[in-house]
Amino acid sequence: MKCIYVAGKLTDAHPIGYLRNLLKIGKMCIRLIFSGYAPFPTGLDLLWFLMLRANEDISEAQIKGASLAWVEKSDAVLVLNNWRDSSGTKAEIARALECGITVYYDIEKLRAEVPA
Repeated sequence: MKCIYVAGKLTDAHPIGYLRNLLKIGKMCIRLIFSGYAPFPTGLDLLWFLMLRANEDISEAQIKGASLAWVEKSDAVLVLNNWRDSSGTKAEIARALECGITVYYDIEKLRAEVPA
C-alpha cells in the first residue's frame, strides 16, 4: 500500500476557516483510502492538542518537525488547491522535492502514476 502525504492550507483568520480546511483534507484522505492508498493528513496535530493534559504543550517546531518527518516517509505528496499562501505547505513541498518525492496537485494524475 502506497503512503500519500496530503498537504494543504490549514491556518485561517477565522476558526471556522481552519475547520473547513481540515474538512477538505479529511475528505481527500477518505477518497485516497477508498482508492487503496494509506494517506497521512496534515492537520493531524489537532488531535494531539485535544489529548494534552493541563500543563502540557506542543510547540510549532515540534508539529512542523513531525509533519516533515511524515513527508520524508511518504511515497508521494498530494497538495490541495488552497496551498499557495500556506508557508507550511510550501515547506512540505520543498522537503518532498529535496527527498526526491514526487509532488502531485491532482488526484487523478497521482492515481495514474502511483498505483495503489
